[in-house]
Amino acid sequence: DASVWVAPPATPELEVDAGTTSRNVNPGKSVTYTLTVYNSGSGDDTVLLSSAGTIDGWTAELGDDDFFLAAGDSKSVQLTITAPSSAGDGEEDNTVVTARAESDAGIHDSRVFSTTARIPDPDWSFRLDLLGSPDITVRDRGEVQFQDRKSTRLNSSHKPSSYAVFCLKKKNSQNTAIT
Repeated sequence: DASVWVAPPATPELEVDAGTTSRNVNPGKSVTYTLTVYNSGSGDDTVLLSSAGTIDGWTAELGDDDFFLAAGDSKSVQLTITAPSSAGDGEEDNTVVTARAESDAGIHDSRVFSTTARIPDPDWSFRLDLLGSPDITVRDRGEVQFQDRKSTRLNSSHKPSSYAVFCLKKKNSQNTAIT
């Protein structure tokens, strides 16, 4: 009496995982996600990574999209999502990254990465220098937005000009007169 034992073929089993799958991004800027592809199966294979579902104007770029992965191994890959400078506050992109075994398209796993455009609140500040020439500088995050320098010097009999300063914040403004 003879027995025949047949071993099942070695096959990969792929899983895509990421610590974070949701982030905010300023319009015109990029965010980078780190995703890890695991081969928890019994066979080695080449992994093909692809991205889909990125909305018009946004871009998705994978750091590596074709690599060998032995059984029991894993590989980390960077995914960079860039929002267009025209992205509106709250606009959301949902990019799907899929890892597929080259030997069998039926062996695959996917993960959705949700990226939301957020327009930061303005950080306006101004400086009024009355010790020499009247000098007003308005800055947003350190960058000069407006500067007004008067050529007249102040003395005890001189009254400086009036200035209107507008502090902008999402859909409202505040007007402050400095005299």
